[in-house]
Amino acid sequence: MRWTILLVTLAFVVSAHGDAAKPECKNNLPQGTDERLKTLREHLANNPNNIHAYIIPAGDAHQSEYIAPYSMRRKFISGFTGSAGTAIVTRTKAALWTDGRYFLQGADELDCNWILMKAGLPETPSQSEWLNTELPANANVGADPFLLSISAQGHKMIAINENLIDKVWIDKPNRPDAALIAMDNHYTGKTWQSKIDDLRKQLQEKGTFAIIVPALDNVAWLLNLRGNDVPYNPVFFSYVIVTLNKIELYIDDNKVRPAAIRTHLKLDNCAGLHCITVRPYNEILSGIKAISDANPSGKIWLSPRTSSYALYSQVKAEQRYLQPSPIYLTKSMKNDVERQRMRETYIKESALYCQFMAWLSKEIKKRPANLTEMSADKYMENMRWNAFPDFKGLSFATISAVGPNGAIIHYKASEKSDTRLDPDQIYLLDAGGQYLGGTTDTTRTWKFTPGTAYERETFTRVLMGQIDLARAVWPEGTHGRFLDILARIPLYQAGLQYRHGTGHGIGIFLNVHEGPGRITSGVPAYYEKPLAPGMFFSDEPGYYEAGKFGIRLETVVMVRKANTPYNYEGMQFLEFEVMTFVPIDAINLLNVKMLTREQRVWLNQYNTDIRTKVGKFLKDKNWEDGYNWMLEYTKPVPLSDDAPPSGNSAYSSTNTVAIALMTAALMMVVNYFNRR
Repeated sequence: MRWTILLVTLAFVVSAHGDAAKPECKNNLPQGTDERLKTLREHLANNPNNIHAYIIPAGDAHQSEYIAPYSMRRKFISGFTGSAGTAIVTRTKAALWTDGRYFLQGADELDCNWILMKAGLPETPSQSEWLNTELPANANVGADPFLLSISAQGHKMIAINENLIDKVWIDKPNRPDAALIAMDNHYTGKTWQSKIDDLRKQLQEKGTFAIIVPALDNVAWLLNLRGNDVPYNPVFFSYVIVTLNKIELYIDDNKVRPAAIRTHLKLDNCAGLHCITVRPYNEILSGIKAISDANPSGKIWLSPRTSSYALYSQVKAEQRYLQPSPIYLTKSMKNDVERQRMRETYIKESALYCQFMAWLSKEIKKRPANLTEMSADKYMENMRWNAFPDFKGLSFATISAVGPNGAIIHYKASEKSDTRLDPDQIYLLDAGGQYLGGTTDTTRTWKFTPGTAYERETFTRVLMGQIDLARAVWPEGTHGRFLDILARIPLYQAGLQYRHGTGHGIGIFLNVHEGPGRITSGVPAYYEKPLAPGMFFSDEPGYYEAGKFGIRLETVVMVRKANTPYNYEGMQFLEFEVMTFVPIDAINLLNVKMLTREQRVWLNQYNTDIRTKVGKFLKDKNWEDGYNWMLEYTKPVPLSDDAPPSGNSAYSSTNTVAIALMTAALMMVVNYFNRR
């Protein structure tokens, strides 16, 4: 079967000297992926379709960001563990494309068989261009149709239904089969039956009669269920098909056998349009085809981003309605109950962070040999398990990074890289948890001895950007890309930059990365939506200097209606409500003289809120060490100095906003002409 897909449209470049940059590559020593690549290439040559190249995406059959071990095919074949990246193996070469978050990690993890392709750098081949250069004319490119989405078009390819990596991966794990959790209205604020009713109204509004729901977090949200099949994300392997008069759940039968789940889904006592038919997980293709055949003139809603070609191919061309799933937007705009649960969750998470830092601040001064990135990470995780009964696990792999390791944006300490904590080096801690009431994600950067002038300057510029974004007020209907510049201006003024977005959406006891809103620069994604009340985002500017240190400050905020003195022509304005209440390092890394008066006022109010909200929780929990540590790090900063705050009027809030507005206008013009 031949089909057409887009092979990633971003630009990429091979790093300087390519794979020869590593000393071991010059000596032709055996590599960890030698045998795997050799076996895979034998399957390419022996395949009846005479495959010349094979594409291995990072995701699974549901186009997930985080995936279960049994889906980690790209990691198996390449050794690269980053969440973003696509591998392509030809009969003679192997290359892996990834973005700026993983440049250093990719260079470290890929062995000499692999070429690292870096996203966003100039003079680089796209995946399509590289294949055109490497392959002979009319060569066949293969891929698993379940692993590639239908988001666009490009190369002619061959669908290989039996995944070739699975043929190489002899000891591949089985698909997870963890138990489900039924969520009640105390956490969801809405029954699953009401969500189904709302979804059906959206189907009717678009003239469709059915929708395929392959995204695992959308299934979990829609049915008010959670699972544990995927690390860090409380989701479970399943599909849902909702039509105007039926609901079909494709899932392993043993998952829905427990009485609590059957009662929750009304499987034994259903009524009318809310009856759920349970079918085997592996029968999703025949299920889609049956629904398509039963109503040949009806439209079926498919989300291009999360629908694999395998699903897409079961729907007749004239029946396809290709638009982002409406569930994404509805799910992202949390209701009043969900908002309150998230507030409560972030207070206790902030308190735990304070208690942990009180412990760490004492321990690190002793300079113990056993205090390392990994041991600190484990200590904090154990604190969560011991302190909170509703804690269900981490929301992502903790980034516990000392000195140069902090410059690796998505660093994950391993037995090989685990580094002893040093009070004289900057320590970056990015951690979060999954609770019944919410998903957390907090980053702070610390030093336990006085920072250098340069460390203080870069840290303060990052903080200034975070504060300016948190203080923003904007008209309803604004996309996050127009706010991104606010967090970057203090860095831009010094010729500094960071290679990641400023803010990602956050689920409620769901995925730590959630769309369709986001705060990042550049051309908008087709699925992107404006910031709307009830959406939660990270506010996380940073700065990273390879070989030296990394700085990131991440505070979670929620979009809400702003109470402005005026409403121009009835226009509603929006603002952020801060959720995270963890102090920043005002002792060893802040240069307060760089802050404007407005930024100082904001910081003092933030510290007051920490003392009020988190202080009470710490007291109630009898975490005296955390309480005293919190008081030390939340002392008010002076509102004025003898010297000007920064010596540069460009830091005034008025000029910052003016620059942001001019940049936003320029981006609109550029995007307009790019579309023409």
